Amino acid sequence: MATLPIIIGLGTDFGVQFQNRYEETFRQQHNRQDALNTGIGKMGPAVGIALIVMTFSFLTMFLSKAPMMQQFGLTLAIGVVSAYLTELILMFSLLPFFDRHAEPVKTDEPHKLSQPSGLAKVLARYAAFVTKHSVVVLIIGVLLGGAGFAVEHNINTETDMTKMIPQQMTALKDTKYLQKQIGSTTYITYLVKADDVRDKRVMQYTDQFGRQEQRRYHDVTDVTSLPTSLNLSGQQLADAKQGALNSGVASLPSSMKQVLMSNNQHYATLQFKINKNLSSADQLKLMNKITKDINSPHGIHVAPAGAEVMMLTGIHNMTANHWLIIIAGIAIIFLVLFVIYRDPRFAMYPILPILLVLGLSPLTLWLMGTSYNPLTISLSSLVLGIGTEFTILILERYREEQKRGKSTVDATISAVSSVGQAIFVSGMTVIGGFSAIIFASFPVLKSFGLITVIDTGFSLISALTILPAIIVFMHRGDKRKRV
Repeated sequence: MATLPIIIGLGTDFGVQFQNRYEETFRQQHNRQDALNTGIGKMGPAVGIALIVMTFSFLTMFLSKAPMMQQFGLTLAIGVVSAYLTELILMFSLLPFFDRHAEPVKTDEPHKLSQPSGLAKVLARYAAFVTKHSVVVLIIGVLLGGAGFAVEHNINTETDMTKMIPQQMTALKDTKYLQKQIGSTTYITYLVKADDVRDKRVMQYTDQFGRQEQRRYHDVTDVTSLPTSLNLSGQQLADAKQGALNSGVASLPSSMKQVLMSNNQHYATLQFKINKNLSSADQLKLMNKITKDINSPHGIHVAPAGAEVMMLTGIHNMTANHWLIIIAGIAIIFLVLFVIYRDPRFAMYPILPILLVLGLSPLTLWLMGTSYNPLTISLSSLVLGIGTEFTILILERYREEQKRGKSTVDATISAVSSVGQAIFVSGMTVIGGFSAIIFASFPVLKSFGLITVIDTGFSLISALTILPAIIVFMHRGDKRKRV
């Protein structure tokens, strides 16, 4: 469900970049063919490089242990490639068509030639300020990013599924009322496998193991199994005859037997009732501890099973390898850009602003007291993709301006003022679209919308601030030098 708005936002972003470059050239020359050639020749490859980086960033989700997250990354990768091809073909087919009646501008009418927009003027002044104070800007950026990474471990990841759905749902209210009346309704189930689970030896081990775990862990409040249903334990089981045990099991109500034992008597359930206040993460830790304690004799196999176990494992898989995905994404971005630019500096320029965003995002969440959830914790791949695109587009325009003979500072200011307005418009469009999700009734979607808006905003600010500062700082020795 999260894929469609992301693809719409990124597809809109591609279209804005194409249209901005076409119209910029058309305003300057009033020649459809020149505008078309410049738009395709300059912005097509620039957005294409960003597309390659973005696609690899999304594919890092294959490092996740959750198949759902892997499919999410693959769908995003396919979506952005499709959006790029569609926008490239349609935008440059339609724009010249709309301008077919435009009249050429005479060179003796300079008042009709291209004039920078108000936004471009503001961005130019902003870029001039940033380049003038590049060292201070970088120091502030490093401090803020470092603070974010320092506090990230203090941000909890919400794994309680009941807190991810609308709190006014009747079913949820009824569940909470039921828990208030009878206590916990959460069970961690284990499947006991044997030739015949009614066998006295099997039932003795099941009873012994269940009671042992209940004594060992205070969060285990009760145990349900075949022996407990027969009110047998310890010496009673040892003294019982096999025939009596078989008769006792046969006399249990059919509804109870369906829960406790399979029809072929090869499987039985061992259920641990869990403290109702235990979070999903702590439930998983408890389940792992119980599983580690299993030491079943020959012929008896015990393993966790059931819906609760699958949910706990699934949530863990979605949040696992978080840092591995980030590190792999950054490494892949660097390698791709190094292969394209053949210059380690140009490969690093787009990465450094994204590192700031990856630090600012958790810092903001920590200040707001907001938690991650299994969906939002995967947004690091989106940050890598979206944020790197902003920086690459500015970097590509900077290289183009440099080739025209401009100095480092002038090329940087020109790149920010021209490409920056398109980035600003597309970034604000994405922010506006995702802002609507904040008002969704599902808390998990609210968090997704909020963090996406925050990360996109930071990516936009970082691309317009940190990248120009880095470029000027790294080329501070040739500020006055013409290239």
